[in-house]
Amino acid sequence: MFMRFKGILLDLDNTVYAYTDCHEPALDASLKHLSTISGLDHDSLNQMYDVARDKVKQKTKGTAASHSRFLYFQRMCEMLDQAPYELAPNLDNLYWSTYMDYMVFRPHFADFLDAIKPMPIAIVTDMTADWQLKKIVRLGLQEHITAVVTSEEAGHDKPHPDIFALAADKLSTEPGSLCMIGDSWEKDILGALQFNMHCFWLKEETKADLNQLQSFEPNQQELVHEFKSFKNLIGQVAAVV
Repeated sequence: MFMRFKGILLDLDNTVYAYTDCHEPALDASLKHLSTISGLDHDSLNQMYDVARDKVKQKTKGTAASHSRFLYFQRMCEMLDQAPYELAPNLDNLYWSTYMDYMVFRPHFADFLDAIKPMPIAIVTDMTADWQLKKIVRLGLQEHITAVVTSEEAGHDKPHPDIFALAADKLSTEPGSLCMIGDSWEKDILGALQFNMHCFWLKEETKADLNQLQSFEPNQQELVHEFKSFKNLIGQVAAVV
């Protein structure tokens, strides 16, 4: 059934689980704590968080550090004239402990994992390695995957080819024999198409349309398949192979 593919590259954040469902309560918990210290209301702190995040991203664009909540909180502390040495780590720990509490697989993802056994899987994900590995353990995903590649390890965020090439190397497989599963059109799908991989795109209502493929070569247009549920993905993978 799965003989065409020798392995799967799998995005983590917002593919295996829903990112917003975790991020929003986590950020709310951190900002509530900061509000008691700063005296500022939640809306003001939320706007400040956005500014701090954007400043960090401008300085660290394309690297794992650009996703660091620790750096966002450190910058917020500095903007508030608060010493960051203890406060920033506390805010970061509160954010991630809350985030982890809300992490659950997307519907039917566990069924999908069972269906593709024993195909090797490499997690291919942006961000720093420590928290991505902790997420994998929190979800109980470690028993199902063969390798992990983070943008911190690869030196570049997706869609840079190095992160995909490193994942293929860890699976000891030519990139063209792999498929990519992810939610981000720019990072996951366009990144994998550099290697002419089959791509399975978790398309949400707010995402781009497959009509974007019209500018691609016909052979690449045929490589992209969209899905809205991992239950559907099992069938789509079967149809391709």
